[in-house]
Amino acid sequence: MMTSKTQLPKQTLLIIQKLNSQEQKIVLGSLEKKIEEFTNEDFKSLHKLLLKWGKFIGLKEAPDDEQMFMLVVFVKDNFTKMSLAEITNAFNLAIAGVLNINVEHYNSFSPIYISKIFNAYLEHKKEVMYKMHKLEEEEAQKERDKPLTEEELEQKNKDNAIMVFKQYQAEKTVPDYGYVIYDYLIGKKLINFNKEEKTEILAEAKRRAIEDGERHLKSNVTAEIKHKIRESIMNINQHDSKRSEIVIKYCKNIGLKRYFDSLMTDPVKQSEAMKVFSL
Repeated sequence: MMTSKTQLPKQTLLIIQKLNSQEQKIVLGSLEKKIEEFTNEDFKSLHKLLLKWGKFIGLKEAPDDEQMFMLVVFVKDNFTKMSLAEITNAFNLAIAGVLNINVEHYNSFSPIYISKIFNAYLEHKKEVMYKMHKLEEEEAQKERDKPLTEEELEQKNKDNAIMVFKQYQAEKTVPDYGYVIYDYLIGKKLINFNKEEKTEILAEAKRRAIEDGERHLKSNVTAEIKHKIRESIMNINQHDSKRSEIVIKYCKNIGLKRYFDSLMTDPVKQSEAMKVFSL
């Protein structure tokens, strides 16, 4: 039974339509029931199909029942991944000269002759399926690169915030990109620290940033990188650390943890979050 294009996912159908008609038949044929899945009725159809092609290529005398039985068994044992549609494709493309093989049968519809056609078809099919795969990759990349709508971005931010909160509940850790979640929650007016809390968070962020830098100084890094790390530590100690990018990220991650801690114990904050996230 041939696969209808209307049965395919819309995205797959759009990709297939970028192929030429021959390539489309090859891809669609690969989706049909394989010989390894055949019932007795399917094998009767295979017998009829091989006999039909034997006549079509111009055999002076059609194979007898015993020869046809042996041919069916041979195909069953050696080309289990092919479908009836692909067998038709193989003969069509071979006769049309697409497969670049000698299709002269010398009045012998033998396993060797059939193998030559089927194997050439399977090699050609690899090229087409590779092309299909590349088109799928290109379309997937376009989807990834496509700008999100405001609604999609909002939902993505909500989902990420909920996921990171659940991770914190389970592991008491937040990912390196936690500062992005912090910014989102600030925008939703869910995080609001007083002056004393902000001072504490900044002090902890400075300490952690310096410790992180000193740890990297002891690792196997280049002299150039060590110089940059020392400069960064000096800037944190001597200048306005609020402008240090690494300190800012630490502040946000620390602030996010503090907010999550309060969210687990403060009914008011829980109520505010439930309204924003429609929980």
